[in-house]
Amino acid sequence: MHHRSNQQPWRGLDPYVCEYALKPAFWVVGILSVTFWFVTVGYAIEEKKRAEQDAKTASATPTITTSGPVKLEAAAATDTSKKSWRELRYPNPPRSGQKKRFAPHFTLWISRYLTTRWRKAAALVVYLAILGVQLLEAYWVAATLARAMAKLVRVWLHQVGSGEWVATASMTWTIAVVSLLDAIVTFSGGLIVMLQVLCIVELCFS
Repeated sequence: MHHRSNQQPWRGLDPYVCEYALKPAFWVVGILSVTFWFVTVGYAIEEKKRAEQDAKTASATPTITTSGPVKLEAAAATDTSKKSWRELRYPNPPRSGQKKRFAPHFTLWISRYLTTRWRKAAALVVYLAILGVQLLEAYWVAATLARAMAKLVRVWLHQVGSGEWVATASMTWTIAVVSLLDAIVTFSGGLIVMLQVLCIVELCFS
């Protein structure tokens, strides 16, 4: 029954190697994970630019040489130029005696809406669910890459044993290229999961 697969292990589409890649969920979850990563990073960059612009606007406010409340207000406006962009977007420091909060960065865009514990808990549940889906996708990708690489190596060993040197050289180049692509995919997946974990940490401790 396995005569054809033993003779020509590299021919045709291997259902075992492509087990997860043939599922629509594999591609849907992958695209959504990458999109969510770009959206999260994009919002963080936009918030930082907006805060820096606010700082520049505040520093450009002319100093008013007067006394009384007007002078104090002008001095306060000038002092905002010395604050970091996180302080401008996260203006409520903890009171004396309170535990210092973790200043959010990648969840800063949503932190303004988390005004109650229930909202914060709901956001945390959503981010944890997203992390779970991303880890499932990471397993699918890792399994697919490992199976594909194992099959390429088996084909390479078969060609070496049969003395097919031209085909062996071609397969060696293919393995090198696929290894590079695997490294890029693995690194990108690690960035996606690490960012999601960081967002969860921010939600827990901010």
